[in-house]
Amino acid sequence: MNSIEVRLQLRPKGDDVYTLELTCDGLISGIPVGVRNARCELTFAKACLLELSNDSAAYGRELAEQLFADESLREIFTAAYEQAGQGGVFRLWLDLPDDDDGLQQVIWERIQHPRSLYPICTDQRVLIARCGAMSTRDEHDLPPRPSLGVLGLIANPVDLGAYGCAIIDSAAEQERFCEALTSADATIRPTLLVSGGAARPTWKVLKEQLLARAYDILYIACHGVVRNDENQSYLILEDEQGQSAFVPSAEIAHFIGHGLPPSHRPALVFLASCYSAGDGYAKASLFLGPQLVRVGVPAVVGFQHAVSLQTVSEAISVFFTQLFDHGQVGLALTATRAVLRSYDGDWHALDEWWKPTLFLSQRNDRLWRKLPGFEGLHRALSEYFKHFLHRLRIQPREPELNLLAQSIACCGGFQAQPVEALRALRSSADGLSQLIKMLYDHDAGSPQFAQLEQVLSEMPGLERTVPWSDTFALLTLLQQIAQQGVNLDEEMRRFYYHRIQDKKLNSDERGIAMQWRAIDELGRRGGNPPPLVALVQHLAGLPELSRMQPDLRAWLRTTAESLGHPPDTYERVAAPEHGAAVGCQRLLLVLKSTGTPQDEAWEADVHFTPDDREWWPKFALLQGNSRQELAAKIEHMINHNAELTNRFDLQRDIYLEIALPDHWLFWPIDMLQLTLRDEPEPLGSLYPCVVRSASRLLAYRPQTWRDWRRRWGQWSQAGDLTPEDYLPVHQPRDCQLEHLQRQLVKNRQIGCIIGSVLLAEEQHEPLARKLMAYGVPVMLWYRGPHQTELPAAESLKDELGSDRDLPTRTFELRCLAHAEHPAPALGNHLTLLWDNPDSLPKTYKPALSALE
Repeated sequence: MNSIEVRLQLRPKGDDVYTLELTCDGLISGIPVGVRNARCELTFAKACLLELSNDSAAYGRELAEQLFADESLREIFTAAYEQAGQGGVFRLWLDLPDDDDGLQQVIWERIQHPRSLYPICTDQRVLIARCGAMSTRDEHDLPPRPSLGVLGLIANPVDLGAYGCAIIDSAAEQERFCEALTSADATIRPTLLVSGGAARPTWKVLKEQLLARAYDILYIACHGVVRNDENQSYLILEDEQGQSAFVPSAEIAHFIGHGLPPSHRPALVFLASCYSAGDGYAKASLFLGPQLVRVGVPAVVGFQHAVSLQTVSEAISVFFTQLFDHGQVGLALTATRAVLRSYDGDWHALDEWWKPTLFLSQRNDRLWRKLPGFEGLHRALSEYFKHFLHRLRIQPREPELNLLAQSIACCGGFQAQPVEALRALRSSADGLSQLIKMLYDHDAGSPQFAQLEQVLSEMPGLERTVPWSDTFALLTLLQQIAQQGVNLDEEMRRFYYHRIQDKKLNSDERGIAMQWRAIDELGRRGGNPPPLVALVQHLAGLPELSRMQPDLRAWLRTTAESLGHPPDTYERVAAPEHGAAVGCQRLLLVLKSTGTPQDEAWEADVHFTPDDREWWPKFALLQGNSRQELAAKIEHMINHNAELTNRFDLQRDIYLEIALPDHWLFWPIDMLQLTLRDEPEPLGSLYPCVVRSASRLLAYRPQTWRDWRRRWGQWSQAGDLTPEDYLPVHQPRDCQLEHLQRQLVKNRQIGCIIGSVLLAEEQHEPLARKLMAYGVPVMLWYRGPHQTELPAAESLKDELGSDRDLPTRTFELRCLAHAEHPAPALGNHLTLLWDNPDSLPKTYKPALSALE
């Protein structure tokens, strides 16, 4: 699918004279890359448009003629529009200055194609939105669809007639709104504030609801008015007695933008009210829609001018049905306009299809995370299952194979097909086990859980001991099911191993392969995944671990007790510092670092050798805190992988940098290769490489070693240090030490030096004295090639410690190696600079204690 983004930026230059800049992002055949942008000046006759306000067709035609008067700009726009028409999406961003009321009052939604004169915003391939300086929202930051929360408010005060407003049938509107939601997703249970209901639609109750929990969608259906004499617009809600309460739009926007925590700010606000997007005359800053976008709401849908109740009722039915189908606000609103324009009901003559308006503050109009592409994932799964069933000497019919693949690739969770697939596979332990394992990555809030539970309840030996409302109940149940089936890890390993060797693994299959790694490595010996693998596999796909920490901690505590472990054994898994979307293997290694006993697969001490040709990773665990032992293992591994080391221009110390001292383990050579490989989505992106900066500690995930060095250099320049000051230095030179001394004395930012250099009084005594004069604690790692140097080192320590002019407790000497004990490579260069020894991260404090 070829998606094209076109941004039209208008900036005033004089009276009715504007600078128009068109920026095109996407592949356009026939248009060279260098001419995809156009810039011109145009004269905008807004008075002419105002005269045509009552004729939407003439208005849109005149708007197109004025906007696309420049021929080069018109050609690029037309080519991009036609290119997107070949199965893609055309996104049109209107970048309008906030302080130009004339441009904000233009009805841009009426714009027509410059050649066909067709209303662009009714083409269901087109997303058109008003925006300013938009930020880009990463799709991984979006929530999964099943967790969406909806808050609806429908206000029909008893005295609306006194203000000349039509009566709103609140019961009918509530039914229509709920029907639009449940027709797309039966699991959604919106919170409703309705006139005559248990919770009144008052401004006070609305604020309490928004503060109580996070809602992704806020729907408000009420009347709106504009009072030009007060320079303000209002929403007509209710008071405690059911009378009209005029709430200023500015007050609502200020509360949502500044009175709510950012996590409670809705992702979409749908304003089913008159004048919520503008009236074509007053300043745009008066209306609630533009105000909400300016305070940070990602997407706002409002209505321009006065709008009929029939239009609003039809709009919400179409909009929410479309929205919950694909999750894109812009495309859902375009489909709504198309339906309104083609509707042949009694109110068709009102010509209100252009009134729904979209405002965006984010470049991404999605409300929830997009699951893997259906077609690509469907093909990958079909190919795998065909291969798998053929090895089992099962010849499935094509419809059955498609059903099995669709059940997993289907976006939005389980629909009806997975239930039928489970029933068809219930007699096959192999197929059922495989299907259940592949479903580990799906969220537990899928819409067909009731049907799924019914099918699973027919299987013998399954007991449900926790309520289905618990997110982790599914994990427990799936674990019981998997234990009844046949372990198929070897089949999966062979399939993907050959695919990888032949370089035929696409991005969809790569994701599947990553999901299988933890289960494969930890479950192949025991025949089934260990008890925590299912949890780890599920956590790898969570967008926000912080939201689930209370439930996660409770589940982990229960799991630990059931295994006979201390209740706080797995508490570190839910710690905030692990962040969201924790990698499967990283999380397992964190568990391992707590000293928790597991099965034999966890305790295996596996070494990488040239004869080991298996692709899957193996872990090397050290049962102690010996840096020498760790260094020796790493040296052994590097010596047997010289080809890889030379290929990526790596140094031996890089592997030691990745060895995290709090875990006492290291990532295997394959993980380093995957991390450092030049790929758009490197397989090793789950494994952070920790690098050191002169004034701070930063976690960075490089794609290549050269990228790493470049970033390192940027950090050094920002801290007024050169890369040579803290890059690995095997033989420190006098000039480096002098330069480091000058920088330390000048900046007075360095609080602790942990490093190792050849100890010589003429080099270190002046440096140590200068540092300690400023109250800087100094720790020197002593690396003496000969035992005879120890007395010299001790005498230096005594001499410095007895100096009355220097602060006490500021100098420490650590002996890392003796003559018979070669020092590890890590001790050959400066490794850590930090602004305060008390602020050292807790993950690195074990490194200090280990040196003792």
